[in-house]
Amino acid sequence: MRHRVVVARWDEEVSWAREYPHVIYDKGGDLTPSPFPEREGGLNVVRIYENPEGHESHTYLHHIISQYDALDDWTTFAQGWPFDHARNWKREWDAEPASGFGWVGDWMPTADRFGQPQHVPNLLPVGEAYEMIFNRPALESYTFVAGAQFTASRELIRSRPRAFYEKVQALGFTEELEKDWGYTLERLWGYMWDEDLTPGPFPKREGEKQGAMNV
Repeated sequence: MRHRVVVARWDEEVSWAREYPHVIYDKGGDLTPSPFPEREGGLNVVRIYENPEGHESHTYLHHIISQYDALDDWTTFAQGWPFDHARNWKREWDAEPASGFGWVGDWMPTADRFGQPQHVPNLLPVGEAYEMIFNRPALESYTFVAGAQFTASRELIRSRPRAFYEKVQALGFTEELEKDWGYTLERLWGYMWDEDLTPGPFPKREGEKQGAMNV
């Protein structure tokens, strides 16, 4: 079984990734990758020049689109320093979700179609994006994991054609959705492969965070 972590990095410390099969998509530009990472124990780094200030959503989609025909059996999508959002990282890395999808994180809130009440600075076009992605009426609420980190199987990802992900990627560059697109997709990743996902609270795990935070 091949399991790889896709790391969306800006300026975080990513030496932890050496412990896992990985690819680091670097938008910060200050990493010096090893020319032979598998042999030398270095970091497997890919520099992204397009949308350098984009959130993790752009990086995740870049990987899915570019590697669609060569995906690993399982892929965990993570931020540059995933541990702030996933204190049980190792346990969740070892898991193989029966459904082909599993969240990697500690806090599972529910937001309305404007990303509230968690995103304090401004309203997010969550409902509008849902309608544009899935061509169906928006839901009234969306359950997600703070941090936008998750594991997905190759079969699940390929249950959507590559063109679907290209469409979602393109939406992130449109004038009406580009601002805060990462925060918007953070609320929608769980629906990418199940747009009928029933909104509502997920079972709370031991040690899970409570209360509100800006995500």
